[in-house]
Amino acid sequence: MLNDSAIKVEVKEESSNTTRLTLNNTTVRNFKNIRIDAGGTIFVGSAGASPIITGNSTIAGNQAENGGGVYILNGTINLNGGKITGNTAVEAGGGVYFYTGAIKGIPDIVFDNTANANPNIYKYQ
Repeated sequence: MLNDSAIKVEVKEESSNTTRLTLNNTTVRNFKNIRIDAGGTIFVGSAGASPIITGNSTIAGNQAENGGGVYILNGTINLNGGKITGNTAVEAGGGVYFYTGAIKGIPDIVFDNTANANPNIYKYQ
């Protein structure tokens, strides 16, 4: 269990490698990101980054300006089970906020989050 800790998944732009983070039977909770606009307990910062949330993993009780649970600046998140719930964003995407990139898998594992706009999943327009 990760408590009060953020996870950053990022690949340097010149790299052609893919970075993977797999959360399986893991709980990430009670993290409060006070940075303006770049929230998220899990921050996906580049196209080569591709975290996987699976099994009985839980991302819950986290807070940020945007993307209380997960913030995707660029990259893909794979939802293969677990849950993203009970997270809060001041602005948008209490569960997941993505600027560019994609969400693959089961979007219904993102539920009961709170935010001013799109409390569960927010796609930047």
